[in-house]
Amino acid sequence: MPAAAPASGGLDDLFDEEGFSKTVAAVCPSCAAEMKLNSVLCTKCGFHREHGTKMDAHRTAGVDISHGELALMKAESDMSKAAEMQAKLVRGAGMPWWGLALVLFMLGSGIVIGVLAVNQAKRLDGEGNFDFLELFLQLCGVAFAVVGAGALVSMAVTIYKQRSAKGIWKPILVSIVLFGIAAGFFVMAVR
Repeated sequence: MPAAAPASGGLDDLFDEEGFSKTVAAVCPSCAAEMKLNSVLCTKCGFHREHGTKMDAHRTAGVDISHGELALMKAESDMSKAAEMQAKLVRGAGMPWWGLALVLFMLGSGIVIGVLAVNQAKRLDGEGNFDFLELFLQLCGVAFAVVGAGALVSMAVTIYKQRSAKGIWKPILVSIVLFGIAAGFFVMAVR
């Protein structure tokens, strides 16, 4: 009996049709896409063969990553930037402690001087030469001196906490200016 000739078609044709007979130079370990022989980066998924990681910058919207995921990633980035900006604004907001102390002291001094002035005006005997301007100037001088001393205390605390003299020029400058203003008030009160 003669040998049967191999039938044309069969499994070989099916393998050829599916591309299994084609030789491939290299395959991406991540997505199994065809790669050139010496290529390092997969152009389909962004896998870097030498580092063993995927490169996120390679992602293409609608192909490698959905538009919704891109929108979520952008929203996350925007929210973190907004939170950082909010924290920065909160840190720098408000009046410094010494400014608030000075304003409160000046308001309190004005009220005390006003009460003393009303009491002096209601005196019937006319005794006493109470000078309201002198008292006001002395109180202002004391206020500026106290706040200047507070700036020096702040400097000492900063040096103690940081264990260095970095950033102490600001409290020193504030205290020098405030002590100078206090001295000016005291000189004006004496005249």
